[in-house]
Amino acid sequence: MIGNFFSFPGGNMKGSYIIAGLIFLLIAGLVGAEYHATTITSDGSVMLSSAGSDENGSMISRVMALDSAKVSRTSENGIDINEDLSVSGTGPVLFTEFVSGAVKNSDIQSRCSFLDETDDKILAEASSVISGILQHGEVKSSRKVGQSFSDMMETNGSGMVFMGSQMNGNRSMISQGFISGNMTIRDLLKNGGKI
Repeated sequence: MIGNFFSFPGGNMKGSYIIAGLIFLLIAGLVGAEYHATTITSDGSVMLSSAGSDENGSMISRVMALDSAKVSRTSENGIDINEDLSVSGTGPVLFTEFVSGAVKNSDIQSRCSFLDETDDKILAEASSVISGILQHGEVKSSRKVGQSFSDMMETNGSGMVFMGSQMNGNRSMISQGFISGNMTIRDLLKNGGKI
């Protein structure tokens, strides 16, 4: 039936099956990742939360906006877990985000012929938390969890923000901060991969 549908005048049946197989592979590739997009404009209140995890790490975010607000969020669960969030409001905006991840040496194969499993030794772990209350303003964030993880946040407004991050491994680093008043903040944390 498929062969008759894709057959060409004067063509052979094998070519028709190859074309049908390529079309099915293309469709399967397009539906391989989960994608979710939300856009909200409100003059009341908005509350959104999301969470995701895989074998390399996890992330969670919550946001609440009162009065007039615009919220835009996109989430993708494919090879990596990605989320982008943008919130702007004329009234109070509350937000909190947490992301954690680990860099593993899963690319290193065992040299013993009796063992076929890789040694997933954790080389480094990192986590980041950002939480705040803005009287008014805008918050943009982008998170990715996978073979490497990153957490980026931009804030422009007036209020209070707490930030903290740590990396443990061969080298360790801890960072904490508290900001209040009128502010413009851009914070980026990346663990693994290249910048």
